[in-house]
Amino acid sequence: MFRAVNDVADLVFSRSCAGCDLLGEILCPRCVRALRAEPRIIKTIDLTGIHAGLQIPVGSALPYFGVARSAISDYKNGPNPGLVAHLGAPLSEAIRLILKRVNKRPGDVVVVPVPSRRSSIRKRGFDPVAKLLAATHSGDDTFRLQPVLRDVRRSGSTRRLSARERHGRARGAFDVRIDLPPRPCIIVDDVVTTGATIHEAAATLVIQGSELV
Repeated sequence: MFRAVNDVADLVFSRSCAGCDLLGEILCPRCVRALRAEPRIIKTIDLTGIHAGLQIPVGSALPYFGVARSAISDYKNGPNPGLVAHLGAPLSEAIRLILKRVNKRPGDVVVVPVPSRRSSIRKRGFDPVAKLLAATHSGDDTFRLQPVLRDVRRSGSTRRLSARERHGRARGAFDVRIDLPPRPCIIVDDVVTTGATIHEAAATLVIQGSELV
C-alpha cells in the first residue's frame, strides 16, 4: 500500500533525481554510483599561530562538483530525507580515513559538527550538518556526536566573497556552547572551499583546549 501511494506521489509531484533531474527517483542508479565515497586528504589547516607546529589534515568524502554538488544542494535546501543515507555513507568513510591517519579508534574521538548560521537554520528549518551526522550516527555507534560549537556570526552570504574576504568574515564566527569533551575531536562541515569556516572552527576548539585530529 505504501509503495502504491509513493508511486502516485511521484506522478503527481514529479519527483526528480537530485543529481541529474531524471523524473521518478530521489537519486537515479547512475547518480547513486557517482556518490560512492572517495575519501582523501585535500589540504591542511595551519594553526601554528595558535600552537607551535600544529597542522590539522582536512579530509573530503566527495569532490564537490557534478552529482555531489547537486545532491548536497538539494539536501540542504530541501530538506530531502531520502538523500541522508547516500550522503552519510561517504561521510562515514571520510571520518574513518582521518582516524586511520592518526591511529585512533572510532571510540577514542568525538565528532563536532560545524553549525550553520542561525539565520540559515531559521530559513531551512534544520541544520544540515548536524542532521546528517545525527542520522549517520543513529545507525553507527562507533563515534560520539557532540555539538560543541555555536555560530555567532551575523547574517549575510559569503558566496561572492574572495578567499581573503571569507577568512576575514569567519574570524570570531564561533564560540563554545557546552563543556569541551575530554576526547580528541574531528570537525565536520558540509562543504570546504577556501577552508575559512573550518579553520575558524578548529581555531576556536584549540584555543579552548581541545585536541584535534
